[in-house]
Amino acid sequence: MPDYDFKSLTWYDFEKLMADILSSHYHEKFSYFKPGKDGGVDLLAFTTGYSRIIAQCKHYADSGLRLLLSKLKEEVPKVAALKPVRYIVATSVALSFANKTKIQEMFSPFILRMDDIWGNE
Repeated sequence: MPDYDFKSLTWYDFEKLMADILSSHYHEKFSYFKPGKDGGVDLLAFTTGYSRIIAQCKHYADSGLRLLLSKLKEEVPKVAALKPVRYIVATSVALSFANKTKIQEMFSPFILRMDDIWGNE
């Protein structure tokens, strides 16, 4: 399968694509919202017990890891205030094991597993 870098997608198209992919993978319907300030919620799903699963999409294929990590740090207080049962990060940036570990630690305890961090790979 060829590599795809997502560079041809707008950030909003990337969010919509990730909503479809995450809905299929997690067997929960992820909704997306109109463009604008999101308060830390790009995508939202509710579990059977109405607990919130929040996904944050960061489309920085051109900008790279440094900007991604900077922008994710800005999300930490928002996520802590929202207290989701699960938090998912999806990005168009390729991530190493060390990168994913750093992101998981940043959002502890809300990112339950490392595979809740979706990189370009």
